Amino acid sequence: MKRASLRLGVLVAALSLVVSSCSGGSSSDSRGGGSGTPKSGGTLTEIFGTDPNNLDPSTAPLTADNFARVATPLYDALVYVDPSGKIIPRLAESVTSTDNSTWSVKLRSGLAFSDGEKFDAQALKLNFDRYSKPTATRTVDLRGATTNVLDATTVEVHLPKPNAYFPRALMAQSGMIAAPQTIDQWNAGKRPIPIAAGPFKLSDYQPNTRYTYVRNTTYWNAPRPYLDKLIINIIPQPTQGYNTFRSGQADIVGYSPGLPKVTDELKQAGYQRLNPSFLGGQVFYFNLKKAPTNDVRVRQAIALSINLDEINEQVAEGHDQMADTLFPKDSPFYNPDLKEPLNNLGQAQQLIDSYVAEHGGPVTIELPASGSTQPYAQAIAQQIQRLNNVKVVLDLVDLPHIEALISAGTFSMLYTIYYGVDPADNLYQQLRCGAGRNTIGYCNPKVDQALETGQTTDDLTKRKAAYHTLEEELWKDMPFVLISRVLLQNVAQKYVQGFQTYGGGDIDMSGVWLDK
Repeated sequence: MKRASLRLGVLVAALSLVVSSCSGGSSSDSRGGGSGTPKSGGTLTEIFGTDPNNLDPSTAPLTADNFARVATPLYDALVYVDPSGKIIPRLAESVTSTDNSTWSVKLRSGLAFSDGEKFDAQALKLNFDRYSKPTATRTVDLRGATTNVLDATTVEVHLPKPNAYFPRALMAQSGMIAAPQTIDQWNAGKRPIPIAAGPFKLSDYQPNTRYTYVRNTTYWNAPRPYLDKLIINIIPQPTQGYNTFRSGQADIVGYSPGLPKVTDELKQAGYQRLNPSFLGGQVFYFNLKKAPTNDVRVRQAIALSINLDEINEQVAEGHDQMADTLFPKDSPFYNPDLKEPLNNLGQAQQLIDSYVAEHGGPVTIELPASGSTQPYAQAIAQQIQRLNNVKVVLDLVDLPHIEALISAGTFSMLYTIYYGVDPADNLYQQLRCGAGRNTIGYCNPKVDQALETGQTTDDLTKRKAAYHTLEEELWKDMPFVLISRVLLQNVAQKYVQGFQTYGGGDIDMSGVWLDK
């Protein structure tokens, strides 16, 4: 009988740093100090680039890839999963299954929400049931699931199909649990400041400006949190954010994408940098629901017009980590023979000419971009426009405008990220036909089968074969152009101690303390 509470599948530690120990380290980057006894007290100020404007884990905008940044201090997580696949208890004491379809989630005893309300199996079921609905756009790992309460601290979850990597979902939105009174308010259409059981309580929120948190004195993992207060300032422009950090007005800064040249300079100057490695990375995906990018020739031509080295020089002065394979070299799924088809202007022009001969020209590409993605969008637009009979409409807008364009489907290309420690983390929900986060209309039955195999088995040989098929099909279809590997670089002052990263490179603030 297989028990998933101790080991989750067959993963390789080198694949990524899901939970990066503050005392661990790597050959390239600091993981934060951790020596000495943690000190309680003080205020930490963090800078980030965008505000998700929604703290409901089930309905945060699909563009809000930074959601965990502002939500985890409030919610915590049910579990973490380390690089080897070991489940690390957080609010949940264990997550177990014998068949990967029925999972038992057992909470720690004695948990309470920050307002004193009991955090028991009934509260967990209430959240899971809400997350299982079709309207829950960010908790699709639970979509269609049914639950029942086994005892005061245990909920049994019945998934509609096997998912060997379900515990990973409990590191993210599906594992963020709100108090019943907050659920009632959300269900009534209100937008309250959520009450949860994380290390901090949200005391003040100024949209697009600032989140202010204070210590949750009833947090389960005493004496954590060590900080009295946490402030997250929203500064959309990375240059301004990094300058604010350099001036000493902030303790941590993180952008996605960041400015690799700047973070390299900060590291060389002695600041601490956390630079997690992931599969996938920064991509510009195509809208397959409308012309001209619903034609594979146009998508292939755009990819073939792109020169990653030139983009790296233009945007990052050679400091970025460009990517032409879906999986990094330290992944067990890496295949050096499966490379993204790029940098062949002659072939690209032939494909455009073929399309124009049938449909007329010019081929118009609508490319909106916001915040720190704008320099990449500008560089890509310049490269695409080297093709004859191609016109790029570059629209520099704010994040709410991007969300509106996604809803309306009025774009040709758009920035996003495909990331994770394992393809089951993210690609499964973004690339399958009709999947909850597949907003571009991509559908390939071979890709679906590869993703299903990877999701339902922990046999590494089978998973390698499946993901090689996945990558081969993606480079034929070109639903997106993969640009670079680096997603989120956190840089911290030297006195910031005890921080760990997990999941998408976000920081576990419960263990952070200030050595000053």
